[in-house]
Amino acid sequence: MKSKIIIALDFASESDAFDFLSKMKHEVEYVKVGLELFIKEGAPLLEKLSNLGYKIFLDLKLHDIPKTMEKALAQLKKFPIHFTTIHFSAGPSAFKHLSQFDYPFSTLGVTALTSLSESEVALIYGEGKSAKDLVAQMMTKAASATFPSGCICSGEEITLVRSLQKRNDFLIITPGVRFDPNQSGDQARVMHPFEALRLGANYLVIGRELTQSLDPLSTWNQWKLEYEKIFN
Repeated sequence: MKSKIIIALDFASESDAFDFLSKMKHEVEYVKVGLELFIKEGAPLLEKLSNLGYKIFLDLKLHDIPKTMEKALAQLKKFPIHFTTIHFSAGPSAFKHLSQFDYPFSTLGVTALTSLSESEVALIYGEGKSAKDLVAQMMTKAASATFPSGCICSGEEITLVRSLQKRNDFLIITPGVRFDPNQSGDQARVMHPFEALRLGANYLVIGRELTQSLDPLSTWNQWKLEYEKIFN
């Protein structure tokens, strides 16, 4: 199971992040470093995580003009990361421009944030437009034959993405998953993690449901037993 789950290190400091990881007894393979932790700790944190064997998803959600993102991605080449993110809403011309370059990490297009409700999607992107409409538009207009490496989408859009994107190596990473549907927090479009895997997600992002558990290792082991019953 650990090869499918990326743990979001949504902590205020490096010490808090490593305190959590120490409790997990090497059960974690992939970790996500977001804006808060990266701004606080910077590149040295990435080196420490990498030296300990963790595979890193640096979730920066870049959204700027093509040349600026080109230069930002070039700077990221010096970091030991496996994934990073760019907003699809940066536009087709940006993705076409960035497809000219090679990267030692996977670039993932962010579709509709899982915190957005359907009414918010319509307010931001146009009346009558649903999250699925938005994802379909992004996938058909921005994604090329080779770029990006995959996308970030909610569980509700996985089947749609798979139907539109025929590349066998196209990655889908799905946040906004919850084992307990009553603990959705600030997520609006939520799905059970194992249902998202069944539909075709390659990786899941799980954060507070594990990181805020009183006994995260016990919680993880409980999930692992459930996973083995379903997938093994």
